[in-house]
Amino acid sequence: MAKTKKAFIQFLIDPKKKEELMSKAQAEGKTVTDVLLSFVEKYLTQESVGNVDILELQRRIEVLERESQDRKKILGELCA
Repeated sequence: MAKTKKAFIQFLIDPKKKEELMSKAQAEGKTVTDVLLSFVEKYLTQESVGNVDILELQRRIEVLERESQDRKKILGELCA
């Protein structure tokens, strides 16, 4: 059986985030490597959605939610 070649990736992370990651992974019975490999696999296989501005979408959703709440309030007052 041939050995699978592996590559090493190193990156900086806030120490508190590292501890949180390690604790959560351990609680789920996983290693940090398992979690990161899963993330990489999902990231590489996700379909591209183009140049979507997530912050703009979030802003639009917030506006729609406020408008919806305003409409509910008005409807409630009309029914009263």
